[in-house]
Amino acid sequence: MFMLEGPQWSIISSKDEEEKQKEQVEDEEENNEENKQQNLLKHKLTSKINNDKFSYVSISQYASSGSVNLNTGSSLWDASTFLVHYFEKNGNQLNKLLSLNDSDNNTLNILELGAGTGFSSICLLYLFYLNEINNLNRINVIFTDIELCIDNLKKNVKRNELKLKKHLNVDCFVNVLDWVDFSELSITEKENYLQNTLLKQVTMDNNSCNVIDNEDNHFDIVVASDCIWLSDLFEPFVNTIDALFKNSPKLQLFISNQKRSEKLDQKLKDHFHTNFTIEILQETTKFYLYKITKQ
Repeated sequence: MFMLEGPQWSIISSKDEEEKQKEQVEDEEENNEENKQQNLLKHKLTSKINNDKFSYVSISQYASSGSVNLNTGSSLWDASTFLVHYFEKNGNQLNKLLSLNDSDNNTLNILELGAGTGFSSICLLYLFYLNEINNLNRINVIFTDIELCIDNLKKNVKRNELKLKKHLNVDCFVNVLDWVDFSELSITEKENYLQNTLLKQVTMDNNSCNVIDNEDNHFDIVVASDCIWLSDLFEPFVNTIDALFKNSPKLQLFISNQKRSEKLDQKLKDHFHTNFTIEILQETTKFYLYKITKQ
């Protein structure tokens, strides 16, 4: 058994005195017995195309424990911040995401795989607000991860969803999706889970529990940050991606990874070499962000 060293995270402190006092009260309220093993992190997001309008994102991650899965799955990793920083600096790219949506009621469905703390998709929602992208009737975000990460993920989603609902018509859902278990299902069972568990949520009226529009039964955007940090995760991961593209051929997949293995990175490219288009949105010596679509 081994432990991974967590990323270095700097807490933003450039706030006026009133903001400091307000957020100090919020922090004290959240610092109860249940959260003693967690670190509350705050990140400042800024709209580069809207007069530097900004907002703070709050998430919690688990401190060191005896579980490798808990530390890796419920910690914030740098590939997530790499993805978020790209869209923060390129706010115009968010408008392009809306071109994916061809349903009459103008709804956007986002799925995050291996969401961990939920940071990537939570930040995307804040950026929709900060860049005043408000021509959507509804945004649905489905956060998924293994069972061990779900409690902390739910807390982070709830912590930010209440604030986001003041500005966006957004609904957030948290579900278990273990790629290893999912990849062992039959084709029919996979489709049933995607349609009758994950997607069924986004077609329901929250008040009446009636189906409001079956046209929403597809994914528009799938986000995956640092999901294949172990070679053993590769096959279950791409198997899950293949099932998602089969369900929703028009989806756009955003994969952000830290470069750990040239062999694994090349294997990912090879998997999507046929019948897919890979666009390199940003790449450095340590990270890359791909947008993958089906031809």
